[in-house]
Amino acid sequence: MNKSLPLFLLFLSCNNKTDEIRFFALSTYVQVKTDSKIPESLIKHEIERIDRKFNVFDSTSLISHLNKDRILIDSEFAAVIKKASQISKNTAGHFTVFIYPLEAIWGFYSDSFKMPEANKINIARAKVLEGSLYVKKDTIRLIRGKIDLGAIAKGYAVDRIAKLLYKLGARNILVNIGGDIYVKGAKNWHIGIKNPREQGIIKVLKVKNVAVVTSGDYERYFFHKENDKDSIRYHHIINPFTGYPGRACVSITVLSYSCMIADAYATGFMAMDDKEKILEVAKKLHIKTIIIDKDLNIEETYE
Repeated sequence: MNKSLPLFLLFLSCNNKTDEIRFFALSTYVQVKTDSKIPESLIKHEIERIDRKFNVFDSTSLISHLNKDRILIDSEFAAVIKKASQISKNTAGHFTVFIYPLEAIWGFYSDSFKMPEANKINIARAKVLEGSLYVKKDTIRLIRGKIDLGAIAKGYAVDRIAKLLYKLGARNILVNIGGDIYVKGAKNWHIGIKNPREQGIIKVLKVKNVAVVTSGDYERYFFHKENDKDSIRYHHIINPFTGYPGRACVSITVLSYSCMIADAYATGFMAMDDKEKILEVAKKLHIKTIIIDKDLNIEETYE
């Protein structure tokens, strides 16, 4: 079994004097950097508030109550669900909030990674595909399935912190939660995309006023060997239609005005098995995407 830090950010820079804080939250590392004094307690309080809503492993969270009671009234939660549903539709269901049963049987929730039996994959896949919910105004009704917003909530937290800092007067801002990044300011930031197969970076982005998120098969994965065949890498981003990890590429980076949106599309694209389909969808939706395939070829779409 192997596990690497889920950070594709290798270095970043801005030429202004800054204040910076780093801490652990949302099961990952958080970095905040601005050109003004950072209200650390306020930032941590906001992240804790979001965690209390969207942490599927906390039995007292709102998402756990929804999974149990099948109904929830909360405007913020409903807004995130609506955006997730829209992105699910745009990716032909490859991004889905109902992925929980598949992630669980592969052991990616417990870090006890394992190759499930084919019949168990089919059972879990059926549960994922039959998942459904209904949203009307601030009310969410969970009809079938169990939801997990882990593939969008982290990006949402980044957006919330960035907006909070801007509201408090910061103008040059970096928020990085486990590699989900948003940068804002007059000057460029330099972000390195991790080489998926060896140490170092494979591409440097020069960006400003944008969210950048990378999903890759090197974040959480294990190798499995059957008979005399070569070992196969199995990563944690599952195609809900096959029940197996997506195979189209080894790394996908998405740039967007919203980290929540970039987070979800990076996951949805990574779950696909067809690189040309990813490019088609990204171009159609005007999503800037950087795709690295198994041969480390890089293809890009532009808005």
